Amino acid sequence: MKKFKGFHTESNQFDNYCTKYDLHYTGALCKKALNQLILGARLDKLEKEHGASISECFTKNDLKKFTTKE
Repeated sequence: MKKFKGFHTESNQFDNYCTKYDLHYTGALCKKALNQLILGARLDKLEKEHGASISECFTKNDLKKFTTKE
């Protein structure tokens, strides 16, 4: 998830040590969830659809800008 967020050190470590593992929260899934969030999906609906940890794909700024108060 930190690789998707753009953390350089963690991204490099992931590329070096973790590519052999199967991941549930892939970059593609995080990107899909972020697009849904931008288009107005509520965070609780995304958590039901993708799992409780999907919010870890989003930065604090993403959550601040795109979450609704409804």
